[in-house]
Amino acid sequence: MVVLGVVSVDRFAETAVEYTLAPRRNRRRSRTIRGNPEVKYRIAHRSRMLSALSVLSAIALGWLVGALAREVTPRLGLWREITQYSGVALILWATLGRVGWVIQTWGGRTLAEKVNEWLYRAKQWIGTFLLTVSVSWSRTYG
Repeated sequence: MVVLGVVSVDRFAETAVEYTLAPRRNRRRSRTIRGNPEVKYRIAHRSRMLSALSVLSAIALGWLVGALAREVTPRLGLWREITQYSGVALILWATLGRVGWVIQTWGGRTLAEKVNEWLYRAKQWIGTFLLTVSVSWSRTYG
């Protein structure tokens, strides 16, 4: 189902609607999805695409900053290691420090849940950026 959601959003939405509206064991699930389920699956696809763009922007900006840093200060010294370990630390902190079921509500729209998501995404983005800077900074061509 996950692969279908990534490859063919329309087919995934149709399958999800069929699954949601099935008369048997899915009655409880069909009650939890209000409105048009197809719209919700399109929103999920949009969210995946925006997260992919976020990752690509962190990598592109990190590569650019690293390339500029390489031109300005070719001697890496301790700074490359600091950016590398800071990136790893932020990504690990974001992953392990994410609050889940403790603050989870049915609607998922409380301020605590939103802030948790914002912090998670920000730490992941900054960590990816720092790792890319450290790799691009030390890159030698030719």
